[in-house]
Amino acid sequence: MSHDNEEGGDPDILILPCPGQSVSREDHEFKTFKLRVNPPPTVDVLRNHLGSLGLIKSGRKAELVQRLRKFSENSKEWDSMLLPARYRGRGTTSKHGTKQKSQLAQRIADEFGETEIELTFQSKKSGTATRPVVVISEQKEVANDRWAAAVLRKRDAQRDMQAQASASDTSVGPVTGIPGENTQVVDAGSVASKEYRNKDVRQLQRHITTIDRVLQSQFGSVHSQLNDIQTNLAMLSATQVSPHFSTLTHSTYIPGGISSRFATHLPVSSLPGVPASSAAPGGVPTALPGLVNSVSSMISEAVRPAPVPSPHRPPGIASPHIILPPRTVIPRAAIPPEYLLIFDLDGEELAFDKRQVPDPPKLTFADNIPGLFREWHESTILTVNGRGIAIKHWDRFYKKRARVKDFAWEKARVEWGNWKFLVKARERFPSEDAFWDKYTDAKGKRFNYQKILDSLKSQRMTTAEKDTAEALWFFDGDLTHADAHGRFIYKKHRVCTAPPAIGPKWRKLLRDFPDVAERWEMARMFYPQPDPDTSDPQSDADMVLV
Repeated sequence: MSHDNEEGGDPDILILPCPGQSVSREDHEFKTFKLRVNPPPTVDVLRNHLGSLGLIKSGRKAELVQRLRKFSENSKEWDSMLLPARYRGRGTTSKHGTKQKSQLAQRIADEFGETEIELTFQSKKSGTATRPVVVISEQKEVANDRWAAAVLRKRDAQRDMQAQASASDTSVGPVTGIPGENTQVVDAGSVASKEYRNKDVRQLQRHITTIDRVLQSQFGSVHSQLNDIQTNLAMLSATQVSPHFSTLTHSTYIPGGISSRFATHLPVSSLPGVPASSAAPGGVPTALPGLVNSVSSMISEAVRPAPVPSPHRPPGIASPHIILPPRTVIPRAAIPPEYLLIFDLDGEELAFDKRQVPDPPKLTFADNIPGLFREWHESTILTVNGRGIAIKHWDRFYKKRARVKDFAWEKARVEWGNWKFLVKARERFPSEDAFWDKYTDAKGKRFNYQKILDSLKSQRMTTAEKDTAEALWFFDGDLTHADAHGRFIYKKHRVCTAPPAIGPKWRKLLRDFPDVAERWEMARMFYPQPDPDTSDPQSDADMVLV
């Protein structure tokens, strides 16, 4: 029987069998439905029809339509949708099966004989199948021999072509000796090998790019260290050293962050790479180049310009015995314009060569919080062009917008931000003793570094939630109000929703617009006050967020 589209008279309508139907053995008639393919349905609809009919679903839309059209025109293929009717029957029974001791299995095998097993499996431990030996006919054996010979010939031909391609390393040039022709034979093996080579070249290029980026970062660090060594060498050459230079005593001032090994007796003659004869009777070393090359890292840390005596110096530390001149200052006119940067630090102008800025110092104040309070506003831990840079100004040198050190701020910004939180918390108290009174437990033990940071974070969240509640109450829940001056709207016109974002913006709005602050002072008398037993007076302070 046939259900050609021509019978329907419309080639854009396909007649297809309904899936999942039962067909009578007598008339063998199929229930059909019509599918319009012009305009064609979506790819998903076509694939659903193909899947329900048991056809391949891959390909473009035109291929899917053509596959359905071909299936519609050939009704003999519709029988592939049919399954034979299921009849109830007994499974395979054998005296050697799992139920070999069953009396029923023994009686069935004796009466009907054992059913030949087409496929048997070994135990699960072996995991391999044992198939029965099938006798191959002579005709099939000849066909298999021909197939194997063809495969071997093809493999040998491909191997010869690859050998020729590797010998010449290029495609065969124009064929000569044939008049009027200039053909070029292209080796398929060489084309494939060339594609593999191109892939290897691209991988090698990406690898080299990664190595170049890493080397640039490493060379920048080495360049910074070499500059420190050169500066220290110039300082040592021009230094007038007292007789106490040969030994660093316990009374020598050691800047914060340096290991305690520099506070012990350290004769110059005991330094690595410096012979005993290199020290003059007065203690002045005569082999300065060898000293710098061997202990350059120790020089950069231990030999540093002594800070100006200040009231913050811990008691019991005397004036330094080593008196060094200030670091070498490069004049502004000597710095190339493309590398010249000028910063205004605390009202003073600093001109420097951005190539001479060292990497961020690696130090921690986890065990020296009072030292952080001193070094935040005045420090010589980082020196740029002869001037000590306070820690509070480090972000200006290392942030990405400064274009001084690439990726340097990523390593230092979290720790620097924690330092800023601690210093701002200290500045809210009249004295350092008052600060420690706040952050001391009942047993009189001071909080450690991390516990103070956790406490400050909790206070910031409490303050942000309080400020957010005030802002929402003042603007009746509408942060897009005209009086808000757009302070709570992001650049993409989204409104702030998180308290850590709303709280600081509310405080800044009150500082920048006195009229809004005045109206808030008049309205806050009607603001519902929180329970005084649950509020923290310290959390009401203006917490500064980084």
